[in-house]
Amino acid sequence: LCVTCDNVSNNDAMIDELAVDMPDFGGQVMHTRCFLHMVNLVAKLVICKFDVLKRKQDNSRDDEAELTAEESQLKEQLEELSKNIELKDYVTIAEITGDDSNVGDNTEGLVDATMLLTSDEQEEL
Repeated sequence: LCVTCDNVSNNDAMIDELAVDMPDFGGQVMHTRCFLHMVNLVAKLVICKFDVLKRKQDNSRDDEAELTAEESQLKEQLEELSKNIELKDYVTIAEITGDDSNVGDNTEGLVDATMLLTSDEQEEL
């Protein structure tokens, strides 16, 4: 018997309880993490490195004045492309699999990476 589930901590507790209730069950050794969930978390971590950073309001006027017309246009295009990118991914997956249960904002089990930042880094965002 093997159990496949995501990385939510209460699944670890469930596996431990199964090992107690079923002596033949191997416990954490038999707990398989969902590969697609792991890939999704890694992909989001990598993609967030390319997100457009929100500038501090006091410096934004100076920075904007230094941008050339081409840089300004590229910045606008990047911001436009980054809108609703997650929703587009969910819609594409729903079209391929026929399962539209993830089209909404499904954040169960996800970690807010901004909470791992220092207060200075959070202000910079």
